[in-house]
Amino acid sequence: MNQESLKQIRKHFSKIGLIYFLGTLLIIAVQTASGWLVLRFAPSMLENNDLALIISMIPMYVIAMPVLILLIRTVPTTPPVTFPDASSPDSGSHSPYTAPVSTKKMTVGQWIVAFMICFAGMYISNIIGTVITQLIGMAKGGMVNNDILNVVSSTGLLTTIAIIVIIAPVMEEILFRKLLIDRIVSCGEGTAVLISGLLFGLFHGNLNQFAYAFVLGLLFGFIYVKTRNIRYTILMHMVVNFMGSVLSMIVLRASGYEELVRIMNDQPEALTNHMMEALPGMMILMVYAFMLIGVTIAGIVLFFVNLRKFACYPGAVVVPKGKRFTTFLLNPGMLLFILFWTIKIILQLFE
Repeated sequence: MNQESLKQIRKHFSKIGLIYFLGTLLIIAVQTASGWLVLRFAPSMLENNDLALIISMIPMYVIAMPVLILLIRTVPTTPPVTFPDASSPDSGSHSPYTAPVSTKKMTVGQWIVAFMICFAGMYISNIIGTVITQLIGMAKGGMVNNDILNVVSSTGLLTTIAIIVIIAPVMEEILFRKLLIDRIVSCGEGTAVLISGLLFGLFHGNLNQFAYAFVLGLLFGFIYVKTRNIRYTILMHMVVNFMGSVLSMIVLRASGYEELVRIMNDQPEALTNHMMEALPGMMILMVYAFMLIGVTIAGIVLFFVNLRKFACYPGAVVVPKGKRFTTFLLNPGMLLFILFWTIKIILQLFE
């Protein structure tokens, strides 16, 4: 591949990164503006946790992300590479428009296996992210806020389901799987999966969520490049978010765990008497915990059983080894996006 072709590919990736960076700025702008308007004209609305979440998130999903979708759709799905003469025996590449596209369908059984692998990856990476975050908190002499946990634990069930379980998975899968991967997969499935996971993880804006969002982004990206059906990952994303936010909160509240913690802190002398009353709830919590552990162990086993199937094929546009990192990531647009979110994550750790 000649230098002009590499330059064209680099510009292609830079334009994609720049659009996602501008989308980030737009998201921040609309969230800031909506928050200011409410604070200016109806500050009492922010006293309600559900309304506060809606005011913060809906402008992003209704205004900023649709604009981002329109912008990213202006980018061609294949970089405008100048290819050598196809008749040349040593041309080393062929037209990206003739590259085979995988459109395999998933059976219900395959979807369940894939979901268990994804859940195991999320569970383990979440533990790792939590441990690292807590270690950083200990080192700085204070706790690091877990924003998503604070949001889920303080909002109503219907609001959480509407925003976190339904709207977020649909918009995020369209942006970070379908639209993104369709525009970079011609440079290789592995490249598309890695960049999809990286941008998706960084977009969450904190270290704890980055850890599991990055892993989920890799797994969801792999499923999408192999099926080219966004419905599979949207549904999987919805179920993961439901189990991680809604179901876990339902179980915690039903178990009486929050009340038990309150008594431990405020009335430790009454803890023994309360333990008998809380026993049924604790049993529910234990059953749920064992279920999560069981799904995680099964997912780990299934991952290694199916390890050989995790093969990513090169794209029609083949960038030479040694040039890929600089071409795909070390370009102005991608660097702006990556640096912005990296700095945001670091700042969040030391708030």
